[in-house]
Amino acid sequence: MIHARTIAVAALAAFAGTAVAQNGLFISVADNLGTEINGGPYTDNDVIQTDTGGTFSSLFFSMDSGDLDAFHILPSGNYLISSLFNGNIGGNTFDDADLIEYNPNTGAIVGNYLGIGLTSFTSSAPDISAATTDENGNLYFSMLGSTNTMNHTGGSITFTDGDIIRVDANTGIASLFLAEADLFDDGDGDVYGLHWMGDGSLLISANEDEMISGNQFLDGDVFFYDPGSDNSGPFFSESSFTDGVNTHDIDAVYYNIPAPASAVILGMGGLLASRRRR
Repeated sequence: MIHARTIAVAALAAFAGTAVAQNGLFISVADNLGTEINGGPYTDNDVIQTDTGGTFSSLFFSMDSGDLDAFHILPSGNYLISSLFNGNIGGNTFDDADLIEYNPNTGAIVGNYLGIGLTSFTSSAPDISAATTDENGNLYFSMLGSTNTMNHTGGSITFTDGDIIRVDANTGIASLFLAEADLFDDGDGDVYGLHWMGDGSLLISANEDEMISGNQFLDGDVFFYDPGSDNSGPFFSESSFTDGVNTHDIDAVYYNIPAPASAVILGMGGLLASRRRR
């Protein structure tokens, strides 16, 4: 018997392979160890454009220094960027706790997205490890560090490294969107890459090999996760790295979904919901 979830994941993978060829899966890696995806090599400052099968790759964007830790493209075409260390883009420097908005046409940093940066956090050595936005500009992000405290319009919020936090673009209020205890089967993990898929589901990469909804994923995988149904599926495999020697962590994910295909992606949620983890 073929379950609806199996059909959904297969359909998503087949569709994604076609869509990405036109629109792109963008990733960054956490190391400089000869990273190749049928191209390269690439460094931890680079954003790599590829497809879900890793059948090609090209350099899309690179920082001058730092370690690119989160990447997202806004509807305006500007980039959201964070860096593990203090970053530099064309002589424009920023702190490793900043979530900057960068205009690639002018080469200028517009500012910190929703004002989020070093002064937003009272915890020591804050680092944003993943960030994405929804269609209304609301921010979803995760951080390194076992304890993080952020000041926001509604007061303050304390969270851990595997939690995903939502910041309302209109009010500036931050809240817990998804707890690591609900995402990771063992209740503990770090989110390294994150992308909002338009229907409340997410693309995620983790810093270590993890079990998600009963499925095993590697730290170089990108997986599809639906918080509503608590189901997961494969999206991009660590095996796509082709240097033959090193494995690689993915620490930034952005996927450009083509407009005509949005309904197909959104429909995946209903199919995945038909079989929940027990």
